[in-house]
Amino acid sequence: MRYLLLTFLLLSVSKSYSQLDTIQCSSQFPSYVNDAKYLALREIISINDPYRDSAIIPASHYIPILRDLYAISQYGNLRINSLYPYSNIIDSIFGLLSIHARADADASMVTVTVTGSTGWVQNIFNDSIYSGNDTLDNLFNQYGLYYASPYHLSNLYIFNVLASYPVNMTPIMNTISTMAQTSASFGQLIGDASNIYMVDSGYVRHYTFRYGGGDCPAGCTINYYWKFSVYPNCIVQFDTSYGFNNWYYGIEDMNEGKLNVYPNPASGRVTIQFSDNEYKGDLKLSSMNGSVVQQITVSGPKAELDISGLSPGIYDLVYTRQDRVTHRKLTVY
Repeated sequence: MRYLLLTFLLLSVSKSYSQLDTIQCSSQFPSYVNDAKYLALREIISINDPYRDSAIIPASHYIPILRDLYAISQYGNLRINSLYPYSNIIDSIFGLLSIHARADADASMVTVTVTGSTGWVQNIFNDSIYSGNDTLDNLFNQYGLYYASPYHLSNLYIFNVLASYPVNMTPIMNTISTMAQTSASFGQLIGDASNIYMVDSGYVRHYTFRYGGGDCPAGCTINYYWKFSVYPNCIVQFDTSYGFNNWYYGIEDMNEGKLNVYPNPASGRVTIQFSDNEYKGDLKLSSMNGSVVQQITVSGPKAELDISGLSPGIYDLVYTRQDRVTHRKLTVY
């Protein structure tokens, strides 16, 4: 099998920090306000920030991120020799590819289950504007929420509560759960394609832009990544770019069903089952910033991982066997 190496022809990659120019800072970047809020909320949740209990994502948390995104959008004339060989890399990320931060469930959707046919839940199933439940209607009015996808299962009435704009759904979920005969949990969002990830190391924030295409959400047959670091005063550094295209590089088609992961989402132990006889290989579990959190050698038709110590989030499960690589997304809660 012939392998093709994806190469990026990048200018100014070797610039040192002292040689970098300060990029114009601006919080006027309306098309990326939601992205900044999603990234801020992920950070609030991951570090157990005091605003974890507030539905509103504070400007003090998302405006610095918005300024960073704007600075990255203004940075450089780096060009890539890959999927779009004549495109400016920054224009591609923000324009042609239009990479945005994905809306996680804790910023956008809660699934509500009601036991028994209460009057107010019937209003929702009758598509009324208001449910008639003061707690629910007050939340809807205050935070721009709405309901969708109601369905009836035995004596259970189930529907989704969605956010019109990014809010912290955790306190909203907790409030809804206090209602009689009612429980709430984060909904299940489908899709794992393009996204933006941020790691705040204190003095500098690191951003990864991911473009996913092809067979998504099964794992994406095309994945490209661009990484930037933003220092104080909007000093931007391009760090690296890399990627692969399964269609061209002989990486296993996600539709072949060679790898089953269950349960998924999971919080304790997860089982990986291989459906063919060629199961000897390496299994890696990585966070979305690329850090390998677990790695084992597979020697049988099944393998298990203990994920009880991992932080909630989406992880990349990579199985490498001879000349084939299979990706699966694992959600840890």
